[in-house]
Amino acid sequence: MIYRKEANFPYPVLSQFSLDYPEGAFHLDIDISELGSKSYRFAISYELKSPFLQNLLKKDKAELYIVFESKDVYFEKLDPFKDLNVDISKERISLDQKTNIQIFVVAKTRFSMRNNNELDPYYDNMKKDLYLSKGNVLAFSNVVKFNGDLKKPYQLFSMKVDKTIESEIKIELAQEFIQINFKKEEYKFPKFKNKEKLRYSYAYMGLQKALMKFLYDEGEQKEDPEIDIEEIDEPFNGLYFKLYTLMQEKNVTMLNTENVDEVIHAVSDNIIDKYCSAIEELDRDES
Repeated sequence: MIYRKEANFPYPVLSQFSLDYPEGAFHLDIDISELGSKSYRFAISYELKSPFLQNLLKKDKAELYIVFESKDVYFEKLDPFKDLNVDISKERISLDQKTNIQIFVVAKTRFSMRNNNELDPYYDNMKKDLYLSKGNVLAFSNVVKFNGDLKKPYQLFSMKVDKTIESEIKIELAQEFIQINFKKEEYKFPKFKNKEKLRYSYAYMGLQKALMKFLYDEGEQKEDPEIDIEEIDEPFNGLYFKLYTLMQEKNVTMLNTENVDEVIHAVSDNIIDKYCSAIEELDRDES
């Protein structure tokens, strides 16, 4: 099963909804590719910010699992110390339907919380008596979501040359993508080896436009709109669903006209810094 906000445990658990580990974090990212016509490859990366739980994994006192929830539920044990690529047959899982993915840490043996110094002070007087049993869930990550109605659930941008546009570039918000149109092929930097990063400035502008449109379309207050990402329903619009999912994955809880740039920074993994690195690389190549 997928653990969500409403899940309650009679013992401390690390999650984005719990205050049991004040300095802890457990974040999951997923990249998906197709292996021919018969299977998907899920490239998994995660951050488990808890030395106590990391140590349990290293000492083989805990295990790491991934769960895929679609029409059926599929579990697989992960090796936390190897490249985390999971290949699954399309006969077993289908991304044509809404799919939720989560990883969690599970106790493999009975152990004490006595030496866990990462817990909230609330547990100081009781943790010496806290023993967790085999099978107890110790931590669960955010949920990565894929909308089965989308043709390309993990693609946000689409770029093409359109010589008919009147400006150098034109950014349009399509049903599923941020569409960036270029009047000339040269504007896509085709001759440069780091051309993808050089296009990040366009991507930033596209994200800015898309998030502002999302804000005004989905926000209830039209004059000074604000959206609580944790409270709104999943958007029906394909592009908005992708933006909504990205914000959830990056723990963005609020979107308003004042924090759009901070939200872009969060969901794009420092896109401007990567763009500047590409410019610096060009400068080094020329010198």
